[in-house]
Amino acid sequence: MAKLLLCAAGIAATFTILLIAAAADDAALLKQAQEIFQPLPKDVATEEFPITRERVELGRSLFFDPRLTIDSNMSCSSCHQPAFYGTDALPKPMGVKQRPHPRHVPTNLNAGTSFVIHWRGDRTNLEDQVFQALTSPITSGQPDEKSVIDRLSRISGYAPLLQGGIP
Repeated sequence: MAKLLLCAAGIAATFTILLIAAAADDAALLKQAQEIFQPLPKDVATEEFPITRERVELGRSLFFDPRLTIDSNMSCSSCHQPAFYGTDALPKPMGVKQRPHPRHVPTNLNAGTSFVIHWRGDRTNLEDQVFQALTSPITSGQPDEKSVIDRLSRISGYAPLLQGGIP
């Protein structure tokens, strides 16, 4: 019985030492992360693109609207699903007309705070990324900006915003 108690005490001491070491590692890792990363900004508005209630509602509508794609069956949210943290959880995504996409879907969470936008890092800002996606043969199938604007102008809810501007 004494051997069993001694063995149990040894195991308990080992676990205690491991827990203390793990806590020290966690504290060091947290300190390192806090030195590298800064808290997210309150918002990512710019003078050119201010955040207004109308812009937020328009963005939400456009994000979930499949009518913008060439075959009207996919929206931004088809690939950047909120339930999957802005990704699609698939090994290889499919674009419009079942066109395979060559890259995984990146998250779009906090995309406005990213210093590199898109896999190649070739987008100048978030608005450029949206424009490129809307005119991509795989992502939306629309051939150019004029086609996107024409499509939007035929959708009653968007037409007044295109004519009067977005506040």
